[in-house]
Amino acid sequence: MAWRCVPHLKHILRGTYDSSSRLGSTSIDIPRWVTYMPRPGDGSPRPVTLIPGDGIGPLVTGAVKQVMEAMHAPVYFETYEVHGYMTTVPAEVIESIRRNKVCIKGGLETPVGGGVSSLNVQLRKELDLYASLVNCFNLPGLPTRHQNVDIVVIRENTEGEYSGLEHEVVPGVVESLKVITKFCSERIAKYAFEYAYLNNRKKVTAVHKANIMKLADGLFLESCREVATKYPGIKYNEIIVDNCCMQLVSKPEQFDVMVTPNLYGNLVANTAAGIAGGTGVMPGGNVGQDHAVFEQGASAGNVGNAKLVEQKKANPVALLLSSAMMLRHLQFPSFADRLETAVKRVIEEGKYRTKDLGGTSTTQEVVDATSLFMSLHLNQSNEEKIISISKTNILILKSWISILNIFGVWDFENFCRVLEFKNSFNILCLYTHESIEQNTSNCIFWCDVHLNAFEYPKLLFAFDVFTLFMSFIDSKFKALLFV
Repeated sequence: MAWRCVPHLKHILRGTYDSSSRLGSTSIDIPRWVTYMPRPGDGSPRPVTLIPGDGIGPLVTGAVKQVMEAMHAPVYFETYEVHGYMTTVPAEVIESIRRNKVCIKGGLETPVGGGVSSLNVQLRKELDLYASLVNCFNLPGLPTRHQNVDIVVIRENTEGEYSGLEHEVVPGVVESLKVITKFCSERIAKYAFEYAYLNNRKKVTAVHKANIMKLADGLFLESCREVATKYPGIKYNEIIVDNCCMQLVSKPEQFDVMVTPNLYGNLVANTAAGIAGGTGVMPGGNVGQDHAVFEQGASAGNVGNAKLVEQKKANPVALLLSSAMMLRHLQFPSFADRLETAVKRVIEEGKYRTKDLGGTSTTQEVVDATSLFMSLHLNQSNEEKIISISKTNILILKSWISILNIFGVWDFENFCRVLEFKNSFNILCLYTHESIEQNTSNCIFWCDVHLNAFEYPKLLFAFDVFTLFMSFIDSKFKALLFV
């Protein structure tokens, strides 16, 4: 059986293989799409600054590292310890972010009342990360009070009430200055409309309190109106912040992109996140002209509590989705798509959820399930054909996945049909758990030389080549496979 692929191999290596030439099989129509054409060097691994942070930060950033390694994403991390009790962000951390252009971080705890100033605010000002973006949307399979929620909150990040200009005039009287400038207001408005334009969004809503703060918020509104005239294809409207909060909890589906000053954006983003499914599942990032820092979208709960850390049950979903945003920012869209799809499938399946989503799983269990779905690259119809994922069979399935990864075979539905999954899986899982892992390095070298020449959707041929090669490595495998 294995040797029947030899004539096909010659055709494939010449680039002339025809799927219709396979005996006993039906032809598969393979669509050809215009594809992404990278520039030379685009596939080289990119350095990313990693700040684990405080509380649950090391747990969830560790989850990101595991998932990136599992899908062989072209990134590597430079890790720095930064904690909320520090007076300033260390200079070497700032230098690393300036050099790498990209950072991913866990939450940094900020003392309430007295103490040091927020390192999060310091980081945004130092790197001029003027736009904060939080995407709040319904995840399939996660029950919420409202459906069809898909809100992007874009918040000015460098001024407003967060300017840090406070002083005590006389004992018992404190003055805090809210700074609004036309430059920063126009800049954030342009970013919001540009985001809407590039992402096919239909409406931008400016959130304000200009009925009371007529000069400060009035300047912000004036800037938004000027920018809106340059985007006639995008609907623009305005809403007072207190009415906005009421509308969010009653009819959140009416909002699309929201642009806000600093303080309002923090309140609106956390409210929208709670409506759409919880702060533990909403991704976000902070971006400037040259640098970007990705973190959990909603600030509420981004540090967690001691009990979550002790039980290792922090929800990694928000930071995993933020890391997918990072991959897309680095122009690795296919890796971002794989990661997003896997996370959404895990949530939809419902077996592995942390406590905040109504489950009992640990962080590691969510990561393992995500890695498994990501490796198989499942779609909705595939889920019905795979054995239910449980704690007892994850290790066995990982051994089988190593075969699929080696050959670049992601279409599990077609592969099961070719392999007669039900009968062969039981044989393979007994043997490959010990054997395939030992031979992985040899397999990868051989596949790099030969298998890149053929088109992966031709799955029957992939299996034929696999059996042919394994017969050279271990005769026991061939005997077990074809008994």
